[in-house]
Amino acid sequence: MKKTLLLITTILIITSSVFTQSISIDKLSITITDLEIDGDYESISISTFNWKANLIVSGFEMQLFDNDFQDLSHQLNNDDKIVINQFKASVSLVENKLKITNARFSSPFLKADIKADVLMDVNNPEDMWIKSLTVKLDALSAGLERFVLELEKQWMQTLPRKGKSIVIEADGPLDDLNIKGIDLEKIISATVQTESILKKEADERVLDLSLPASQEIEDLK
Repeated sequence: MKKTLLLITTILIITSSVFTQSISIDKLSITITDLEIDGDYESISISTFNWKANLIVSGFEMQLFDNDFQDLSHQLNNDDKIVINQFKASVSLVENKLKITNARFSSPFLKADIKADVLMDVNNPEDMWIKSLTVKLDALSAGLERFVLELEKQWMQTLPRKGKSIVIEADGPLDDLNIKGIDLEKIISATVQTESILKKEADERVLDLSLPASQEIEDLK
């Protein structure tokens, strides 16, 4: 079966509130073209599934009255909500080859350009191979700059930069990714060490809280 499907969906003002959280989107537009599906529908076996799509999201806002979310939000942009001004991308899946081109992300705390060329078997998505991936980050907020500096200090290495832009380039299988200019083994080692220190500190705090009660029992004896 071969068909071309053009689907344009535009949603103006989507607002949902659940208890103490809210998500709103001013505009969501998805255009799907060149949809091609070949396969045996009786056995639910798909041999060919090709499509192209353009995605635009504008005016996205998320607000959660959760301490972790609030801390992250204030760290990123000194606000109680996370805002994305616009995200747009062209995405295609042709002969198990996923491509992301012209992806742009803009927000009060970050601007990003993303290009990706990925090999993905729709029947075995875990066997994903990244042929090329480039993520360029600009216009970081002061809070996000501090967060990046803390990460670099923890990882004992700086993120790759071109001028003032942070540029991440990667390729290889998803479970053994090669990131240009970054030592992943050092990051993993530093992360494990940090987690060990945090666990030790948490255990010590619990021990400190239990000591007075234990001491009172000893005094009673």
